[in-house]
Amino acid sequence: MKRKALPLVLAAILAFCAAASFAQKIDVYSRPLQTEPSRDYQALHYRIALDFDVAKTSFTGENTITLAPFREGLTSIGLDAETFSVTGVRLADGTPLAFKQAAGRLTVELPKPYPIGAKVSFTVAYRAAGLGASGDRKKGINFVEATPANPALIVARSFPDGARHWFPCYDHPNGKVTQEILATVPREYRVLSNGRLLAVTENPGRGTKTYHWSQDKPHATYLSALIAGPYVVTEAAPGPVPIAYWYYEKDAKDAPIAFKKTPDIIAFLGKTYGYDYPWDKYDQVIVPGGGGTETTSATMLTQTVIHDAKAEKDFSIDRWLVTHEAAHHWWGDLVTCRDWGHTWINESFGTSRISRPVQWAAARRDGGCRPRNQDLPLVPGQAPCDLSVRADRRTLYRDRGRAGAGPDRLLVLRKGQEGRPDRFQEDAGHHRLSGEDLRLRISLG
Repeated sequence: MKRKALPLVLAAILAFCAAASFAQKIDVYSRPLQTEPSRDYQALHYRIALDFDVAKTSFTGENTITLAPFREGLTSIGLDAETFSVTGVRLADGTPLAFKQAAGRLTVELPKPYPIGAKVSFTVAYRAAGLGASGDRKKGINFVEATPANPALIVARSFPDGARHWFPCYDHPNGKVTQEILATVPREYRVLSNGRLLAVTENPGRGTKTYHWSQDKPHATYLSALIAGPYVVTEAAPGPVPIAYWYYEKDAKDAPIAFKKTPDIIAFLGKTYGYDYPWDKYDQVIVPGGGGTETTSATMLTQTVIHDAKAEKDFSIDRWLVTHEAAHHWWGDLVTCRDWGHTWINESFGTSRISRPVQWAAARRDGGCRPRNQDLPLVPGQAPCDLSVRADRRTLYRDRGRAGAGPDRLLVLRKGQEGRPDRFQEDAGHHRLSGEDLRLRISLG
């Protein structure tokens, strides 16, 4: 038996080595450097209304877009728009506007030239039919099938350029907007999105409900959230930040174990950064798939974070993933990279040593496991990560982990162990940030 198995083992080892060799030959620096695109307007607000048909894996939508021209005589608007088909564009008074949708772009012709300082508002109607069921990994709207691990769900994937697959928009991190989301779903579903829940309306005769969420603080489109399903929602004890946990009914016993440290983590990060949590609330919701996504005030976490009391002794998600995604709400959501070439800023602070006390507390409890990246070398005066990471749409950065302990450690070196990047964050909050901005601030102190 052992001799028969040996060739299979050797074949597996050779296949692994070949794959590793191929991976090492990839030259990430040959990829084009991502830069922020040129634009002639600033999007100010999106009012997105979506009506879902779960049985047909389809939806209809409208996005009322308000924007301001960056130049005189603006006569047309270009938007990112994929997956769905635009059926019409109109002004507030119902006047139809000419439009063209092609190659992932929507061009809208305005009825007259608009000057700098004006506000322009129009509504785009669209539909997406027969999307089919998915395992929650497509960009845009995913109609997730029920499995033994999860119920049927609707999950929007906006990161990094998935927002354009479920609403027309300027879909780049340097464009921050306020937004509303109105989602009509089956009556048994609950809907989570960014910001505050304004209303829940019953739709008699249709068997549906409409949830109205408002995100009144500007954020980037890749942080837009919409998750719907038969969730159980538990609120944390009252505190300065409203905190809630969204999980499946089958996990009602074990879910609190994974989430119990969240209030302490939020408080710790606010104290460490010297800047209070900047959003209306903090929800965490479990979804299929791996990892987490820092969608503003509504973090998505892999459903595998749920574990029982026995597993808690060996595995504690609060040591890493919960802390990482929470930290992004300061670095990534509040202070956002101008373009994907600077995304190391987001990931560095999310993977930073500023959160090390939380990680060390868990490490001591978990038998001496060391926090991630604690042994990364640092040469004084030299950035420990590439300040001009080249990326494409599929691979945004070369190595999130290696960049992980970088900029925050430079700030500590420059300001001292008790130094905090609080003034910097006050200056940069709700705005865009580049690596040069950070380097300049570090050099000036």
